[in-house]
Amino acid sequence: VAVSLAALVLVPIPFLRSIGLGGLLIPLFSVAISLTLVPALLSAVGPRLAWPRRGATVTRSRLWARVATAVLRRRWLTVLGSTALLLALAAPVLGLTLGTAQLAGVSGSSPASQALSAAVADGLPPGVPRPTEVVVAEGQVGAAVDRLGAVDGVAAVVAPEADAWRGGGAALLQVWSDADAASERGRDTLERVRAVASSGDLGEVVVGGTPAEDADFVSAVYGNAVWVVLGVAVVTFLLLARALRSLWLPVKALALNVVSLAAAYGVTVLIWQEGLGSDLLFGQSASGVITTWVPVAAFAFLFGLSMDYEVFLLSRMREEYDDLTSPQAAGPLDDRTATDRAVVEGIAHTGRLVTSAALILFFAFIALSTVPSVEVKVLATTLALGIAIDAVIVRGLLAPALVGVLGGANWTMPRWLARGLLLPADEARVSR
Repeated sequence: VAVSLAALVLVPIPFLRSIGLGGLLIPLFSVAISLTLVPALLSAVGPRLAWPRRGATVTRSRLWARVATAVLRRRWLTVLGSTALLLALAAPVLGLTLGTAQLAGVSGSSPASQALSAAVADGLPPGVPRPTEVVVAEGQVGAAVDRLGAVDGVAAVVAPEADAWRGGGAALLQVWSDADAASERGRDTLERVRAVASSGDLGEVVVGGTPAEDADFVSAVYGNAVWVVLGVAVVTFLLLARALRSLWLPVKALALNVVSLAAAYGVTVLIWQEGLGSDLLFGQSASGVITTWVPVAAFAFLFGLSMDYEVFLLSRMREEYDDLTSPQAAGPLDDRTATDRAVVEGIAHTGRLVTSAALILFFAFIALSTVPSVEVKVLATTLALGIAIDAVIVRGLLAPALVGVLGGANWTMPRWLARGLLLPADEARVSR
């Protein structure tokens, strides 16, 4: 969790960095407390904390044991069906558009929102609420107004003469597009305005405003996103490989996380960008775009949270497998039988835990979606969907089915990787 949230610290946007820094400190402090204060409390007053328990705690769920058994009985069908479903849910992410919500997507019950919607309905260009701001030399104001006003998609250019709009030999112009700045036409207009500004005919020109800010935000955050994601994936792989003493379990965990995230993004695009159910679920029109910072923030949270479930599940399976194949076991089992038994027992003992944690987070994010801000609604939708998809489809069906398909390969590790992770030979099942 800390590693995934550290991805936000690498983003060159201050408010995302602060979220990442604060977020990664939480699991680090939690680990420190779990290793120091909790053992001390348990050793001092442990038995009394169990009051008023009247019987032994039962952690094994017969329901989840039946689910795991059914999954293994049709493991290949489960893998193919779950993968096809996740890829279908993820398909809309190919049309993802980042930006600030369009005017139709922020309409609400407030007087200001209703007045703006009414003005646009009466003929005011949708681009007026979010103008592009252009700074030019005072001597170039007339030429700039003419050049920018002739740009395709520009509804009007205004050059106020008040002192507040001029100073230091420069003037601030307002450039209004005839389309919503968050729409495809509005973004094309911004590119044409920037092309005129960079032509050199008007001297030194600076282009700003929220439309330009959105475009620059996407470039700043996602321009090097591949390297940030790759770094998080590599560190996570190394940590999981050492903890699980396996090569393929971490690879599988990372692959499932990617598919789960893509599916959450895809459904969010359908709801908020395309408007499929946004009015029914939230009483609000589609935003037309996905808020620029939502994907990176959702990645940081969902990657860490879903990996939590993966560690609960796989570590329990690893323990069961080690017990079943130990030389001290009464009649050690072969790889295939031991793996299937480990999957069933791992799911049976962690199913309730994962389901309870997922439900808590799911309802917390559903509550978060009631906040009036559209940006927060989009983030809450992505997080709630990601948790639900991960807990039900990935951890409940696809993950156990894949472990069953891989069989003995789950528990092997190449000699070079074991050496690199400083694992003692007796703690890793080394393969050539």
